Amino acid sequence: DKTVVITLKKRGRFVVCRVEDHGVGIAAEELDHVWDRYYKASSNMVRATEGSGLGLSIVKHGVSLHGGSITVKSSEGSGTTFTMALPKN
Repeated sequence: DKTVVITLKKRGRFVVCRVEDHGVGIAAEELDHVWDRYYKASSNMVRATEGSGLGLSIVKHGVSLHGGSITVKSSEGSGTTFTMALPKN
């Protein structure tokens, strides 16, 4: 299922963005590493293009600089959800 669901909600003084897919998921032992520079998960997914492994590291740093937070939850075979909270002002 290539569906990606994006939701945006106000929660107190934060705006919360949730990005959820129903793809192959990320192995539990790899979840802590997705924020590391140059890290590429060893999933069985074949991609048409290769990435540098910098994207999530850059996102986490940018969110942190704005006083926010970002988390990831995933189950192999069930997909992945990233949740980002940023202050409204």
